[in-house]
Amino acid sequence: MSEVVLEKMIQGYMATNQSVYSFGWQGGEPTLMGLDFFRKVVTLQKKYSRSGTQITNGIQTNAILIDDKFAEHFANNQFLVGCSLDGPAEIHDHYRRNKTGGPSHAAVLKGIKMMQRHRVEFNILVLVSKANVHHAMEIYNYLVDQGFYYHQYIPCVEFDNKGQLVPFAITDQQWADFMCTIFDQWYSSSRNKVSVRYFDSILQKLMDG
Repeated sequence: MSEVVLEKMIQGYMATNQSVYSFGWQGGEPTLMGLDFFRKVVTLQKKYSRSGTQITNGIQTNAILIDDKFAEHFANNQFLVGCSLDGPAEIHDHYRRNKTGGPSHAAVLKGIKMMQRHRVEFNILVLVSKANVHHAMEIYNYLVDQGFYYHQYIPCVEFDNKGQLVPFAITDQQWADFMCTIFDQWYSSSRNKVSVRYFDSILQKLMDG
């Protein structure tokens, strides 16, 4: 996105009537735009905001490029960061390789530590694929042991041109079994300290409609 398009988009959105102006930054990998891009984002949001305007920013990232300066910017401007982490190294690295084909798990944890140092609000997003769909308990316990208490689980569902699931995608039954396993562990051991977005949404619907 060029800066011309960026400004048009922000200006146009900020001209609408919203109770909260919510921006979501997602790619690809949005941090490839560089820190200056996100500094420009905040500058433009302030330029076109009115008195009392509430603005939120969320970004989805693999965290590999997050350094001290990125983390500081996210913290100072209250960005909510969704970080992709598919489990412990042997599971995460099955599909999530770096540009040279090597593992990325250690780099992701380094980026997360940067965010923790600067008190950035973040949650963990787990893509549930053929590589990890049979490791629900292992993944959940790993995240909790790492001190990551805000989880989102997303099913990997993709079809080929014949309408068949691609090799890395999961079936509906596999997704159901995975989430039921997560629920049982969450409910029995850590429901008072771990937020699983899927469960939160269901409970909110049941409680207040």
